[in-house]
Amino acid sequence: MLPVRIESGASFEMLATLWAFLHRSHHPYYDVGRSWFDRVVADAPETAGRVRAFAGASLMVWDHVLGLALDGGPPFEVARLVDQVEAMDPADLRLALLGRRSRPVQRAVGAERIEEAAAGNATARRDFMRLAWPDEAPWQAGLRQLFRREPVETRTELVAVLRAWERDVFAGYRDPVMPALSADAAAKRASAGTLSAPEVIRSALDTGYTPTGDVAGVVLVPSFIIRPFVYFIEHGDQMLFLYPVPDRSAEAVDPGPPERLVKLAQALGDRGRLEILGVLRERDMAVKEIATELGLARSTLRHHLGILQGAGLIRPVQVGTGFSRFQLREEAATDLAELLDRFLRRSMP
Repeated sequence: MLPVRIESGASFEMLATLWAFLHRSHHPYYDVGRSWFDRVVADAPETAGRVRAFAGASLMVWDHVLGLALDGGPPFEVARLVDQVEAMDPADLRLALLGRRSRPVQRAVGAERIEEAAAGNATARRDFMRLAWPDEAPWQAGLRQLFRREPVETRTELVAVLRAWERDVFAGYRDPVMPALSADAAAKRASAGTLSAPEVIRSALDTGYTPTGDVAGVVLVPSFIIRPFVYFIEHGDQMLFLYPVPDRSAEAVDPGPPERLVKLAQALGDRGRLEILGVLRERDMAVKEIATELGLARSTLRHHLGILQGAGLIRPVQVGTGFSRFQLREEAATDLAELLDRFLRRSMP
């Protein structure tokens, strides 16, 4: 009986484009291709640099901004988010960016220590940085910047970054994308009338999800920019999932050859990746297990897994609160046939 909400809005997708831009290691695997991100840098170098300079380019800090967008409620428009941030008390904004509402940060640091660090306690700040992902360089850089800057300066810069990204990047992206996202969200809401909550979640994520005891609801948000990945944040008592808008909806945005069809063909053309699919045919496995089984370096394996996941041949599966194992998508062969058939029929005179 877990409540499931399906939301869509420009503020979510704009933050997703910004988040994806900063997630450089995933650029080769996103359906939009590395060229989209290269164009952002070429067309808006000052804005791209400003985004990378804010809070150490930490994806975790931007997760917390996404949480702010969720807290703001509908309509999830960019102007509403910017007004919300601009109206926040600077000290409250610092707390939010540090992860006051983030369950992973609370578990690592403790709510009281977060408050003390935000208020300027030097011992609490040292403990915060020691306890919360000390090896995550961008996050640590973000913490140092958030602690060093006056909160009002952070608020001013965040508002400026959001406005610049909307003007220079998102304005040229949103028109063909947002109708497809709205349509998919509407279709998911309609299906929620006949499907159970786990079935609605699986239809969006292409994998199951079992909530932990502190999760009171799930929010599903379709995204085009993150295709084919699923991203999630634990915010307050809600689990928010950004899920990739399905192939048919994506074709309305890009009428050319389906990117997933191209990636399927490329992914299947490598012996090493076929061997990975072979071991996953036996059972779900973690990265370490696959590496041991096939004698592959972790870096090489993660490269192959990114390609296989990008092609829709494997999916992550839940372990505890995260998704750290991989599973073969047995329906991928059917997907390949359907994508190829649909494209060829569309291409016929």
